[in-house]
Amino acid sequence: LTLFKEFMNSQKISKVIKVSGKKVTDRTIRRWLAFLRRDKKFNYFLNARHNVLGLSSIWVLVSGVKSERVFTIIPFLTYIVKGWCLFSLEESFMVQYYVPVDEVDNFIKFWRLAKEKGIIKDFFMSIVKPSVSVYQPFHKVLDSDGVFKQSATPDKYFLKLLSKSLEEKYDFLMHDLVKKNPLLVPIMSEIFGEHLSSYKLWNSMKQKLGDKIWLYMPHKVRRRRKEGAAIKHVQSLMKLVHSNFDEFIQQVRVSYTPIYLNNTGVYLFVKSGSNSEFLEFTKKTSQHSVQTVISPAFRKKDYNILYLVTQFNSLTKILEGIKLSNVTVGKLFIQDTEFVKDIGTYSKINYAKAFDPIKLRWKYSHKEYVKKLKSLANN
Repeated sequence: LTLFKEFMNSQKISKVIKVSGKKVTDRTIRRWLAFLRRDKKFNYFLNARHNVLGLSSIWVLVSGVKSERVFTIIPFLTYIVKGWCLFSLEESFMVQYYVPVDEVDNFIKFWRLAKEKGIIKDFFMSIVKPSVSVYQPFHKVLDSDGVFKQSATPDKYFLKLLSKSLEEKYDFLMHDLVKKNPLLVPIMSEIFGEHLSSYKLWNSMKQKLGDKIWLYMPHKVRRRRKEGAAIKHVQSLMKLVHSNFDEFIQQVRVSYTPIYLNNTGVYLFVKSGSNSEFLEFTKKTSQHSVQTVISPAFRKKDYNILYLVTQFNSLTKILEGIKLSNVTVGKLFIQDTEFVKDIGTYSKINYAKAFDPIKLRWKYSHKEYVKKLKSLANN
């Protein structure tokens, strides 16, 4: 599924997938997907690009946290996981924020102040481009419980995607089509991590926005306030996203919960002398990981971030590969699997609170966040 540059329905999937050389029927594909999606274990979705919404992706590795409330002061948090920094042996958190591009400096000031006030001991930060996911052939490398058992070479398709991302010049300015169609902000936020029908997509957005959802609509739809017309508008915008695939979508992805629960998540902050050197390192490293998610550095001073889903016996091979390569590893973080299991680590962008569809801008209140930070320090 991840080797195709489109989201396919069961009918399309049945035309391209074979088992033991034989085609699989549409009905069988639907039954498989229904089984896999039980309890939300499996997701097959479009991975949207955050930069077209005017947002920068920033990873922060935070150690010595006195209060976890510090992470939710800024309402642009999209990911959090607890674990250990291997170099310092400190309990730490990996957190990701999508920050408005013109507020990055204030975001950095916030974390400096958090350190100064003693709420955290230290932080390590990197601004990155949209991520690329490299997959192993699951049926070859996993056992029936989803445990990584055997190394393999990922398909060249994924490395081509990564090579393109490394060379591509990104900006984090809001796309013109988003400015013309502000409903794309909640749509792009909602399709993060899951596929939704236009009806479910509409209901999810309406549940979060309430009557404010009509402010995102064209004048005619807003004036009539008919749900049928609104859902048709959602459908037309999804067609717009598909027709501008390369600009709005990074790649087609899958996720399967047992893989993340039954293996170990490792984060590497990596720098290299050249893109080709980093690409070669990633090619070798991803052989020892079920899935490798690469977030390329946005600036030269930033670190590339690799998320590896692996086993401890494979981790030794990864460390050996680092020693033999010319890359520099700034940090190595191992996530706590129990934390992943007990607390959902992903969340969608809080557009209902943080986006203004009339002014077409994100609402980032640095003074308010600093005030809350100081109050947290005093308490």
